[in-house]
Amino acid sequence: MIRRPPRSTQSRSSAASDVYKRQVWCWGHNYFGEVGDSTLNEQGESCLYGYKICRLTPVQIASLSGQVLQIAGGTYNTCALKSNGTVWCWGINDQGQLGDGTNTGQACGYNKTHVCKPSPVQVNLTDQAIFVANSPSSTASGTGWSELGHACAIKQDGTLWCWGANYYGQLGDGTTTVRSTPVPVTTLGNQVASLSLGGGNDTYGGGHSCAIKQDGTLWCWGSNFYGMLGDGTEFSQSIPIPIYPGCP
Repeated sequence: MIRRPPRSTQSRSSAASDVYKRQVWCWGHNYFGEVGDSTLNEQGESCLYGYKICRLTPVQIASLSGQVLQIAGGTYNTCALKSNGTVWCWGINDQGQLGDGTNTGQACGYNKTHVCKPSPVQVNLTDQAIFVANSPSSTASGTGWSELGHACAIKQDGTLWCWGANYYGQLGDGTTTVRSTPVPVTTLGNQVASLSLGGGNDTYGGGHSCAIKQDGTLWCWGSNFYGMLGDGTEFSQSIPIPIYPGCP
């Protein structure tokens, strides 16, 4: 359930809602701490035929109460934009998806082989953000559940900053280096108006990103296994490329 669709997005494994007075309530799959109530898989109710523990009813994320403008759900992590322009994330952190400068946390997940932070931590952004996006990702057959999660934020000055997994160049910084601290997507300058992130897994596609600039042009980057970038090729790109740049 999403109370205000323009300001919230729902992940595959958990859900969140910024209802009334900008409070945050989350529920669902919590194996990686993506609910954000400081617990992992040890508290909650039995789900998936007794195989897992989930939050079957909403729990309040008290540390964010009264301040949230937007929620962005990934597959195994969640991010929130507060009214003061700061971004906070929680959940799996193997690839620096939480943006706090680390890829560490509590042992979590299947056989405790992943690291998670089940409470919100602040993303290392130096200026105020006005929008945050989080990518969905599927099970990765070769490298595990966390390989492709990434997130991005548009700052008040119109610049775009991204962090997390970067296997296919989905962060747009010209590299395929994992980033636990946000890096600028310099190709787009300070004209970013809108943003959308795509997910996948290491075998069948991977993450990609698209942004619309203030002049109406569309730019995409990252994995292009199935032509997701729309440039007429199947080659992945680590920097944004224009897609029909003359189309407003």
